Amino acid sequence: MRGLRVACQTYHKYPKEDWPESEFTDYMVSLPHGEQVRMKLAERGTRLGEKVWVREIRKLTETGHQVSILSTNFQVDMVSIAAHMFARWSQENFFQ
Repeated sequence: MRGLRVACQTYHKYPKEDWPESEFTDYMVSLPHGEQVRMKLAERGTRLGEKVWVREIRKLTETGHQVSILSTNFQVDMVSIAAHMFARWSQENFFQ
């Protein structure tokens, strides 16, 4: 897929242990309709299986829960990836 310039991203339902809160930084995230929200984000690289290297981006919620996103997109910054994922979730919740 990388050779075809196709990137994927998904929610990681069962991430491993929580990351230290000291790794998270506050960012202002612009959602697609112009809404500005503050998110605490952190990023690491992680391997899926033996061959696939992905970015893991986590959002720290106000309750201390960590939401994990996996992405093969190495071209854009983590703030853009978080904005796209959480905007998609708001649409899914609306249509439920």
